[in-house]
Amino acid sequence: MKAHIIEATVGRSLWSTFLVGRFDHERERTSVVDEGAKLLRFDPRDVLVLDIYTQEGAIFSYRGYARYDIRKHAIWTGPLFESFLNWLRGQFEQGVSFEDLPEHVELPASEAADSERHEGPMTELLKTCLRSTDKEVATAARTVWRATYGSLPPGIPLTLADVQQWLGDPSIVQPR
Repeated sequence: MKAHIIEATVGRSLWSTFLVGRFDHERERTSVVDEGAKLLRFDPRDVLVLDIYTQEGAIFSYRGYARYDIRKHAIWTGPLFESFLNWLRGQFEQGVSFEDLPEHVELPASEAADSERHEGPMTELLKTCLRSTDKEVATAARTVWRATYGSLPPGIPLTLADVQQWLGDPSIVQPR
């Protein structure tokens, strides 16, 4: 894999480091299972972008809509990830070769976002199930959500069991 480490800044207020990689000789390897190319589904221009700070990243198409792509991968990103991905794709659109990417880039302050874990499709499905009027579905969704995230997301009404658990008060009797 060819790789670059690129530092991105917004003035002196924000700074982040990204590893950008592109498959090289790995594309020639064949599968021991079906004897086809292991990386056949990837375009040779696709790039791996890893946020060194959050230690998360994904393989991105050389072009696309950054916000959608980040949400699709449901990765935790720092405040500069989206604008960095936009900048990187812009470089490729302008014809800059992978080898000529700089070690540092100054990004516009207007594009810096908050650091967050972007929700994937399963998170949205779980949130929908949490709001279900079917008690079995809602209860199952609560169990999965708590096991995954801990506390319930904002906007989900509490149940008597939630209150009992938080207060640790066994005298609160649940209706049967």
